[in-house]
Amino acid sequence: MNTSVGFVAVLLAAASFGFWGCESTDPETTPGEDASVDAPVTPEDGSVGPETSVLKCTQVDAPTSCPNPPVRFEDVRTIFGQRCSQPCHFGALNGPWPLVDYEHIASWQLEIRAALLSCTMPPLDGGVGITADEKLAILNWVLCGAQE
Repeated sequence: MNTSVGFVAVLLAAASFGFWGCESTDPETTPGEDASVDAPVTPEDGSVGPETSVLKCTQVDAPTSCPNPPVRFEDVRTIFGQRCSQPCHFGALNGPWPLVDYEHIASWQLEIRAALLSCTMPPLDGGVGITADEKLAILNWVLCGAQE
């Protein structure tokens, strides 16, 4: 097996089994449920914070044709920054692979596509949601050739 393919397989397996917090521990969260962030769950003391939000998977169908005009990196850069780079993929030593610039992100485009479609990223218990529109924008960018 190619070393880089093996490394990718290990990373995807780690993401699938909860390493880096990539699997929800909420028994009521199931793949295929709607999406982003539900209304916050408010404890009796009235506090609301990231730990009180319930994230669910936003299932989307993979697009089959590139829109015209095609999605470019500038169209998805902010999504990657807010949903990927800032919370986790910022290049920390022994952390998840970096997704901080076009070259990093484009080199992982197929893995990113698979993770979005399988709802393994962003992790449901990571406190960062992603909307269906954001997922579709990234999936269209990949489909259109991950243009810079």
